[in-house]
Amino acid sequence: MSRARTSNEIWWAVLWDKLHEFFHNCPKLPKKPITESSLPFQIGTNITIKEYNTFLNNYGSSGYKFRFKLNSDKKTGIVDIVDMTTPVHEDIVSLLQDFFKVPNGGVIFRPPIKVTGQPLLWDKLHEFFHNCPKLPKKPITESSLPFQIGTNITIKEYNTFLNNYGSSGYKFRFKLNSDKKTGIVDIVDMTTPVHEDIVSLLQDFFKVPNGGVIFRPPIKVTGQPLHYNPDGSGVEIAPDVAVYPSTAFVPRPAISTILPRPPGDIHGNPHAQIMCEVAVGQGVGRLKQRCLTWMKEQYVRAVVCIKILSPRAGIRERATGYFYRTMTAKLYCQGIHGISKRKWDFGNIKKNSRDPIGDPAPCNAPNLSGFQINIPIGEIFWSPRFPNPAIPPAIGALHLTHFTIDLYKIQQIALEAQM
Repeated sequence: MSRARTSNEIWWAVLWDKLHEFFHNCPKLPKKPITESSLPFQIGTNITIKEYNTFLNNYGSSGYKFRFKLNSDKKTGIVDIVDMTTPVHEDIVSLLQDFFKVPNGGVIFRPPIKVTGQPLLWDKLHEFFHNCPKLPKKPITESSLPFQIGTNITIKEYNTFLNNYGSSGYKFRFKLNSDKKTGIVDIVDMTTPVHEDIVSLLQDFFKVPNGGVIFRPPIKVTGQPLHYNPDGSGVEIAPDVAVYPSTAFVPRPAISTILPRPPGDIHGNPHAQIMCEVAVGQGVGRLKQRCLTWMKEQYVRAVVCIKILSPRAGIRERATGYFYRTMTAKLYCQGIHGISKRKWDFGNIKKNSRDPIGDPAPCNAPNLSGFQINIPIGEIFWSPRFPNPAIPPAIGALHLTHFTIDLYKIQQIALEAQM
């Protein structure tokens, strides 16, 4: 794994980006957060179609929606920001995706219709303004992770950055300095087809107990909702997948009758009670640290941890052409005697094997009980007052007691995403 960049290297990278902007007519993302009342917000004039397409591929998944309006010459145009990522926007997008999944008839593994979000993979640059993390202008590779993008960043600056640019195609880590006020910001993982397809399948597994209900379901499943770090630092962090109880069954903390008041996410919703973290480029040690961080909050009842290692060089499955990849999963659960942990080695090659033919991997078919993660559904509705909560009737009618994650299906989705 490559080392993080030094402050001097970051300075030169920023200078290079500025020179690129100076010599090329590129759209300029706003240095400061903008509001909905300022829309449309012009960020470029006389931009060529090629320049706009390049910009969109690099920074399309940026929390903004863009419009390119051709000039009369039919070669150049004006670029505006016309909308932004907000909780309202993202919840509506999630519901629309569920509507389009209805014809799949509940099939979540290799469905006939694939529904996804913006397929552009890279994020925008947060311009050089004050002492804020700086997103890379050029795509980075997994081999360059962790990739340092800021030093001596205050908690407030980091939280502002995360709120504006968290839906960016990157996963960030904020490491506090010894002064407990500032820290270092690294990119630790990236949006890739492998990562996003696994996240989407995990979300579908957790939606099964909703029985096809997509409007105000009893269980809410979403991606990357911001929560406060359980260490009390005030730093905001987000999982890849979060599973919440509906407010029809668990009220928001502000109106809860439980004392002391339960925690919530940063928007005042009930705290997510199951978290999922998926790592492709992110190192195993940092992934474990993030999972254990979530477990410091008693309302987080379980954390699912998925790690997909790089393909083995030079060898593929003969029948499918898939790479051989090691994959591991962990489940952390709150228990009477502390945190429990289970592990699975579920790739199409064993973790320490060099011979996938003579020493075949045992996770080789769906519905194998030894390669399923099962989490009680009741954990979503847990509270200190109700440690054994009743499952809502709408879920009970389906005779389901557990969320079930089939690791073979995770394996196959990961293999299909990178051929």
